[in-house]
Amino acid sequence: MSRQPILRWIGWGGGAVILVALAGSLAVYLAVRASLAQLDGQARVHGLSGPATIERDAEGHVTVTGATRGDAARALGYVHAQERFFQMDVLRRSAAGSLAEVFGPGALPRDREARRFLGRRHANAALGLLPAEERAVVDAYAAGVNAGLDALGARPPEYLLLRQVPAPWLPEDTLLLNLAFGFALQDAGGHLDRVRDLLHRAAGPVASAFYNPMGSDSDAALDGHRFGEPRVPGPGEFRAPARTPAAKTIADAAASPDEPRPGSNAWALSGRRTRSGAALVADDMHLELSMPNVWFRAVIRWTDPDGRPRRLAGITVPGAPALIVGSNDDVAWGFTNSAIDTTDVIDLELSVEHPGQYRTPAGWRDFEIVRETVRVAGATGETLGITNTVWGPLIGAAGDPGLRAVAWVMARPEALASGFLGLENATNVATAIEAATRSQRPAQNFVVGDRAGNIGWTLIGALPDRFGTDGSRPVSWADGTAGWRGLLPAARHPRVINPASGQIWTANQRILGAPDYLALGDGGWDNGERAGQIRDDLSSLEAATPADMLAIQLDHRARMLLGWRDRLVPVLERLRTRAAGTTNETRLAGALARATTWDAEASATNTAFPLVARFRREAIRTLLEPPMLAIQRFDPTFEGLPTQSDAIARRLLAGRPANLLPPRFESYDALLEEAADRAAKAPDLAGAPEWGHLNRLRMQHPFARAMPWLSPWLDQPETAQSGYSAGMPRIAAPRFGASERLGVSPGHEAEGYLHMPGGQSGHFLSPFYRAGHDAWLAGFPSPLLGGPVLHRLILSPDGTKP
Repeated sequence: MSRQPILRWIGWGGGAVILVALAGSLAVYLAVRASLAQLDGQARVHGLSGPATIERDAEGHVTVTGATRGDAARALGYVHAQERFFQMDVLRRSAAGSLAEVFGPGALPRDREARRFLGRRHANAALGLLPAEERAVVDAYAAGVNAGLDALGARPPEYLLLRQVPAPWLPEDTLLLNLAFGFALQDAGGHLDRVRDLLHRAAGPVASAFYNPMGSDSDAALDGHRFGEPRVPGPGEFRAPARTPAAKTIADAAASPDEPRPGSNAWALSGRRTRSGAALVADDMHLELSMPNVWFRAVIRWTDPDGRPRRLAGITVPGAPALIVGSNDDVAWGFTNSAIDTTDVIDLELSVEHPGQYRTPAGWRDFEIVRETVRVAGATGETLGITNTVWGPLIGAAGDPGLRAVAWVMARPEALASGFLGLENATNVATAIEAATRSQRPAQNFVVGDRAGNIGWTLIGALPDRFGTDGSRPVSWADGTAGWRGLLPAARHPRVINPASGQIWTANQRILGAPDYLALGDGGWDNGERAGQIRDDLSSLEAATPADMLAIQLDHRARMLLGWRDRLVPVLERLRTRAAGTTNETRLAGALARATTWDAEASATNTAFPLVARFRREAIRTLLEPPMLAIQRFDPTFEGLPTQSDAIARRLLAGRPANLLPPRFESYDALLEEAADRAAKAPDLAGAPEWGHLNRLRMQHPFARAMPWLSPWLDQPETAQSGYSAGMPRIAAPRFGASERLGVSPGHEAEGYLHMPGGQSGHFLSPFYRAGHDAWLAGFPSPLLGGPVLHRLILSPDGTKP
């Protein structure tokens, strides 16, 4: 057949195919476009007591205004649903264990884990615990969500792709969000308790205390408290085990000492330290970053029954009617993850005479089997049999000496009944702290300031009230001498109000040394390096402004690594001297020059920071290899490093105990030389790349991770960024970082700022899908109250009674 007829056939047939494809593409495009949020005009919403408005600025920052608190909640639910319903759906399903109903069999393992905690049952029960006023707001919000979803011209695009139909939003779904954030921020399965137990059994009590200290010389507690250093184990107490070939692979794959962990920065300056005379509060919460962002910027306005105009300004989460962080014009507040120990693992005592029973303070009991059915898209559903105890579900993992259960504070109805109205109605620090201690959510450091200049701190959220145990390792609760009384009463939440320094700082570190605080337990407190740098930055400020707060949030000085630079330089000098006349001399000389001239910053253009950071990582991983290898005797898959790894490494290098040196090294100098050589010849550091080349923000939509061809439409462009994953205020890793930055003085909201990565909308065709991201990336202070109004949607009552 000749080439020309083929071309004609391709032209005719191909043209037909193209026309069909274009028609199909146009139909898909129109269907997707029909699901965009309505920005202007009018819409009718059942249940409103009067007209409500939804206004947007150029970045999609939303201001909702309603006649009442319920109307404002209804309008907020409407806009949340129109812009972010799929993300709301994923959050509630991740908590309830029903992701497979939408995503199919691949989500079953995650659903099985979540279902152990019976989230939907607890949320349903929690709904009945809400005060009537708060229940009315939650109900109004849910009705608004469903009205907004129904008003879309088509299903949100994710459902079109998945061939699913979104299920209506229920009031209890809002309470499930507390559980979703609990899974993200806390150790629901008791992993940390198990690791401490493994270390204690594998290395003995002295080595366990040394490798798992409560604190270090870098602690930055508000009261200045520091623990004494634990004793170094002697040769008769612990010796570093040799590394077997099998263990070597695991050790080489061990986590970095700076593996990103959910956390945040939040601080407050008293009015005597600010230009306005009001307190100044700043907050940036560190989470995994994906498209769209988890938060939604909003101003919420209404009028109280007594005629008082009300306003909330800050961050909301799609799925809830409450302000997460921000200001109510009288007080401003922020959160950081408290890292309090909210989970206990329980050793069960089993009956020999009656298999299937376990001992409790009330006697022997049968295990309860709870049946849960998981629906699966495209496949047969699965019925789970969850084995429960009076304390919580059974858990099991490699290395466990027997059957165990886990008690997690969030897996109970009273922990999900949030209590947000008290906080938004607070008028000063005292009433805000009182409201915070009665509000339930995953336990957070609560930092607050008021317009009179007062500042304070407490723990907000659900905390266990322990007795007979510190919760650090598994114990038996069978005889009633150890356990939980329930949730810690509000009166016993520790608090700090108006410290003499005029400043409060939190960065996931241990906050106090007071016994009532320490009794709450270490759930993985961060080392104090980041908190200490924030404390020192704040200490230099007088007449502070919001701009000063943003400057601290963007501080990427790597003070934590200065000591490691000082160790690296002489090691590189020795290695270069030995390499004289070889091909390695030039490489080592370049590394030495970079380390010697490093300016102690983790800027995107810095070429020395990657080398120093890599040296530190290699040295710490090797220095802390002995406890990890010891634990692998019980759990061969174990890998991990303690949060105080820097301090432990400093003590090892200062004292150089021979029995703790990995036996393949003749000396600690040899260990450091290997770490330096590995850093200097790391393939990804070849050619001395700028830090931003390695630390590129990769903010992706989950669908684009699974289907890379969607990336141009769904993902943010990869961008070089300053900062690091630990040890400095500006936390920035490729998929992790500040999910928002906020600074505000209550009563001076017009001077406040708020920006976040990603955009307001979850719809990739929306003008607000990426709007505002560049301001966050550049550190530009977008206004807390939003900019000039470009779009206004009026919601009108439909004539029926609310």
